[in-house]
Amino acid sequence: MEQQPWDAGWSATIGRLIRQERDAQALSAQELSDKCAALGYRIARGTIAKTENGDRRHVPLQEVAVIAAALDVPPVTLMFDVTAGDTPHLVTPDLEMPPIGAIEWWSGNDVETYGLRIARTEQELQHAVARFAKRDDDERPERQLSYLRAVRSEMVAHGMTPPPIRDDVRAAYDESPGADGESILDVIEREAREVG
Repeated sequence: MEQQPWDAGWSATIGRLIRQERDAQALSAQELSDKCAALGYRIARGTIAKTENGDRRHVPLQEVAVIAAALDVPPVTLMFDVTAGDTPHLVTPDLEMPPIGAIEWWSGNDVETYGLRIARTEQELQHAVARFAKRDDDERPERQLSYLRAVRSEMVAHGMTPPPIRDDVRAAYDESPGADGESILDVIEREAREVG
C-alpha cells in the first residue's frame, strides 16, 4: 500500500477523529452540519462525510475550529490522535512528534516565548488584583497593581496590545497611583528605594 502524502494523511486523521467524536455524541452528519451553521459557518453534510472518509487532501483550519466548537471539544483533539499513545504524528513533512507533544507544540505550551510569557503574566496579575477586590478588608493590592501597570507598559513597548482591564479590576486599577509607562525594572527599583 502506498503511503499517503503528509497533508492527505493528516486530513484523513482529522476526518477519523471528527467521525469518532460525532459518533460518541450520537450526532448524524446532518446534525453536525446544522450545529456548524448555527455557529455562523455552514459546512455541508457532504463535506463532513468527505472529510470523515478521508476523501479530502486539505481540511481548512477554519472548518476544524467550527466543527470543534459544534462538538464542544478543543480543536487539537480533532487534529492529533491522543489514543495513539506515542505513535509519531507528522506535524510537517519532515517533523514528527508523539500526539501529546504535537498538541503541546501546536498550542504553544512547549515554548515560552517572550510574548506568551508577558501575556500570561498580565493575565495572572489581573486575577491577583481581582482576588484582592473580593476581600472585605481595606488592604489594596498596590504591588500587584504596580506590576500590572508595568507589564502592560512592556507589552505596548513591544508592539503588543494589552487586553482590556477586567470589570472587577477596573476600579482598583483606575484609583491606584503609579505611572503608566514604568518598566518592570523601574517598579522594582522604586520599591527598593521605598523599602531601603
